[in-house]
Amino acid sequence: ATANVDKCTDALIQATLRNATVDGSPMTSLIIAHRLDTIKMCDSVVVLSDGVVMEHGSPSALAARPGGMFAHLLNSSKISLKE
Repeated sequence: ATANVDKCTDALIQATLRNATVDGSPMTSLIIAHRLDTIKMCDSVVVLSDGVVMEHGSPSALAARPGGMFAHLLNSSKISLKE
């Protein structure tokens, strides 16, 4: 439900997710995103195409995969995983 928020609000949402805990312990979140900036902080990414899992791994591992779908999406969007 964040597709139409501005960058400032999106940054606030991301910070809230990054710092979210349950009874003081880190929590697991399932984040479904179209904007690649949204998933830079994730530990694990699943890339889907037509409902089929195409790739799965850490953002950095997927970004380094030659010919990979995630790497292609990053490159075509001119997005870097570095903060």
